[in-house]
Parts: sequence; C-alpha cells; structure tokens
Amino acid sequence: MAHQRCFTGRDAKFEIIAVPGLGAHPYHTWEARKIKGSNEAEYQIVQPARVHLLNDLLADEFPDARILNFAHDSNWLIDAPVKTTEEIGKCLLKEIKANRSSPHLPIIFIGHSLGGIIVKQALCGSDSRDIVDATAGIIFLGAPHQGSSVSVAGAVLASVTGILGSDTTLLLSLQNHDAQLSNLADAFGSRIAPNERRPQKVPIISFYETKKTYLLGLSLGVVVSRDSATVHADADKRHSIETDHSGLNKCGGPSDTLFTELAAAIRRLKTPSLLEQADTLIRDKRYTADKLKIERLSGELLPMEQCYINLAIVEQSGPDAGHSTKKEDTTPSPFSIFIRQKVETPDKTMQVELATIFNERKGSDGQPMHPRRILIRGRAGVGKTTLCKKIVHEFTKVTWVKWNELFDRVLWVPLRNLKLPERRKKAQYTLEHLFSHEFLLPTDGPNLARALSCALETKSSKTLFLLDGLDEVSQDLTGNSSMACFLAELLNQPNVVITSRPSAKPPPNLDLELETIGFGPDQLNEYIEKSFTNPKTSVIDRTKKSTKSSRSLKSVGSSRVLYAFQSNWMPFVTPGMT
Repeated sequence: MAHQRCFTGRDAKFEIIAVPGLGAHPYHTWEARKIKGSNEAEYQIVQPARVHLLNDLLADEFPDARILNFAHDSNWLIDAPVKTTEEIGKCLLKEIKANRSSPHLPIIFIGHSLGGIIVKQALCGSDSRDIVDATAGIIFLGAPHQGSSVSVAGAVLASVTGILGSDTTLLLSLQNHDAQLSNLADAFGSRIAPNERRPQKVPIISFYETKKTYLLGLSLGVVVSRDSATVHADADKRHSIETDHSGLNKCGGPSDTLFTELAAAIRRLKTPSLLEQADTLIRDKRYTADKLKIERLSGELLPMEQCYINLAIVEQSGPDAGHSTKKEDTTPSPFSIFIRQKVETPDKTMQVELATIFNERKGSDGQPMHPRRILIRGRAGVGKTTLCKKIVHEFTKVTWVKWNELFDRVLWVPLRNLKLPERRKKAQYTLEHLFSHEFLLPTDGPNLARALSCALETKSSKTLFLLDGLDEVSQDLTGNSSMACFLAELLNQPNVVITSRPSAKPPPNLDLELETIGFGPDQLNEYIEKSFTNPKTSVIDRTKKSTKSSRSLKSVGSSRVLYAFQSNWMPFVTPGMT
C-alpha cells in the first residue's frame, strides 16, 4: 500500500487524494484515449494517444493542488490478497497521515467504485478526526454505498477460478444492501455531520453511470444503480454521466463532459485552508487602517506615505553580532539626538532604507549575506512602533514586492502584551495562545490559531515576526519561567525584526543591527511643506529658516517629527490651520 504522488503543485493550496476501484491498475485505471476536439491541438501531454485524469487533466486545471493516488491491491481474480475494505481503509488513513505535506491543507477525496468505500472506511477510523476536519469534500464516482448486484456474479466466478488465486472477500462485501455497507453508511453519516469543530456537513458530490457494462460481450447491466451511488449526496449534487461503470474515472480531454463537470465539482468543494483563513482574518480584522493609523497631536491622521523611517547600520553579521559590549549608559549612540545635531546628513554608507533591510549585503567578514534576523534600536519616542505599523502597512499593500516574495505573512507582536495577567497565568504559554490572544484567532470550531502555529513548524515556513519593544519584557530575558521560555522561542524565530531601546540585552545570532536616526534635512523640509498647506501664509519659509538656525529645533528632526513638530510650532499656526 502506498501513495503515488501524481503531481505536486508549487505552493499547493489543497490536496486531491484519488482512490481507484476494485481490481483496477492504480495508474492506468485513470487513463483514457484522447478525444479530438477544436481545442485539442493545443493540449500537450507526454503520451499523445492517452490522457491521464490525474497527471494530465487535473494537474493542468488545478496547478495549486497536490495530487496523490492511493495505490492499493484490490485484485480479486488472480493472486488476490485476502483483505477487507476496513483493512484497506486503515492503510489509506495511515498513508495520508504519513504523506501530508502540511496539516493545514484542505483535502478533496475522489473515490471510484470500491475506492469510495475505502475512503469511507478511512474516515471512520478511530484516529481520523484531524483528517475528517481537513476534508473539504468528497467526490464519489459510482461508489456502491448500497452494494451492487454484479458482485454476486463476480463472487461465483472467483470461486470457480480459485486455483488462480481468486478471492471472494471484497466481492461479497459489495452485495446489494449488505449489512456491513449499511452499518458503514450510518457511521460515515455521523462522522461527516456538523459538530463543535465544523459547523456544516462535509459536502458530498456523487456521479453515477447510465450505461450498461459489458464483459466479454455479455451485459452486466448497470453495475452501480443511481440509488446506491447517491446515498450521501444532496439532491443538487448528483450527476448522471452517459458512460458505463469503468468510464466514470476516464476522461478523453479537457472538453470531455465528465471532466468539465468533475472540474466544476472540485471548484465548488475547494475552500481556503485554515492557514489562509487565519491570514485573511489577521489582515482584515487586525491590520485595518484604523489600527495602523498614525495620529498627530492635533488629532489629524498622518498618511502612511508621509511616514519616514531612517535607519543606519550599527553592526553586521560576524563573530560578535548580537553581543555588543558597548556600555549604553556611558557611551552615546553615534546617531543620538545630540550627536545628530552636529551633522546635516548622516554618512550615506551607513544608511539603510527600511524597504531594503532584507536585501543581500556584505557582512563584516566581506562575504555576501542575506539578513533574516534583525535588531532595530531606538531611544524612547523615536518611533519604533510607528516603524512596525509602516512595515505592516507596506506588506499588506504589497508595496515592497521583495518582502512579499520572501514572506507569506507578517505577525506584529507588541511584546509588552506578554506582561498581561491573563497571559502570565498560563502554566505553559505557547504560540497557539499568542495567536489567539494577539490576533483573536479562534481556538474553538476551526482552530485557526493551531493551524498558524503548525505552519511555523515546517521548514518552508515564510513567517516574519515583528517583535516590538524588547526592552519592555527585559525581566523575561533570563530565568526559566514559562514566559521566559516562550520569549526565547519567539526571539529564536528564523525570520524576525526586533525593536528595542538601547538598554535591552540583544538576543544572540543576529544578522544585522540597525538604529533609527531621525529625519534628514530634505525630509524635514518636505514634511513642513505638507503640514502647512495655506499658500497665503509665510509660516513655511519661517519654519524652514528656524529649523536651520535653531539648534533645539534641529533636534526635532531626530525624533518623531509627526508628533513633536506640530506641538513646537502651534504658536505659528494661524486660525483655520490644523
């Protein structure tokens, strides 16, 4: 028993798991002769004469799907294994659990004939809860939920040909209205019903044949009747296909009627993963314009486009990165307010644009490096939280394209919130707790907080943490308390931007240390022009001259101009100017 990986879409958003029917070849059973049509000339496949439903058609139609084919041995005529559908179902469940690329991806099952019964057996397993919860829907292709009259004839043949290794176990389990099938239908109905974690029933879509099946020129009739094939499907999700039983899993091309209906069914079942739902909730509920607004002292809002963040390199990756030994209380920062008053423009070689902090650069050893763990220092009031808001704003607006290529999400965590009593009383604080508290992700129903937490455990995780205000939780930088251990876990994330006042002890293994350095002269002049917009007043010129001549007003450019500037200049504002 094994999964055959038919196709793995890049950055897969969901999984399709296909299970073939009784006695079918696990690969070739999905193949059909290619049909000719007006658009078939443009359809390229490896073997022009044959079309594979999974490898060719579904892979092309759903490039964001990870498609898997369950290769089980259900041969009944020659060298047949003595196995029940329950045993094969357990194997399927085991294989799914072992081969999941990500626990948050939704699953769409496609079960042809006996394969549908095997899917039901797998989902009724005692440890199938997580897989059932991840199931976005099931497509049954002629599944004999109430059995098939043909199974008896097959069992007779298997008995006669026992010398070839035939076995009747699987065939007899598919008799019309078999008690085991009825019991399985009841158990399956309960398993897919709504519950506290899932508000709606797992959607079921059924396809059934309308043509008779012929074997060696003899008619076997309709192998699976409409009533048997549509037991679990809603009335509007039952589709008749003009084909025989074998043709229910074979399509001759993208214009094949069966394929167009099958593709439409998959699109209806396809739902955002729990991780996608979590990302959407964070973006739409927590990263709103109101929560990211920057407000002046006057109460007016500052457009994010007028928010300037200037950074300069303090230290790069090297033997001592993250272990600075300079004494913050005795040695002033080279970019402090008082030092900055002595210069018009900081050294260009030291400056770094916020949008480029993750770009490749030379490390202290002269070798190329890709910073992913970055500390940004800044004194009180310099705008470190504003910096975080700026990052979140630009990421959600996809303004800095490079960031959206590197990361799937940005999680802004004000570290001072870790001091809240309801968080500190947890015996063992976890990422799941953090996501529930900080981003209001639900832990009941679909557990979005857990899905996000699980995503961080994968090697391919592309999550950037903004840890704002390390100095505010300095008491948890040492010790063995639950919160100290959790803070260490946060600080050790592979992709992280940490803001802090200079006094806090930096975490180890940093790639880059930066410091906020305030505004340059050109930015200060631009801010003045945008703040005082009355063309009839001379306050703009007076303000510019004063900032050039006044030592104290120059210092304004090294702090949060958006707050301090307006406060200092309120006496110059004429009535009607705010």
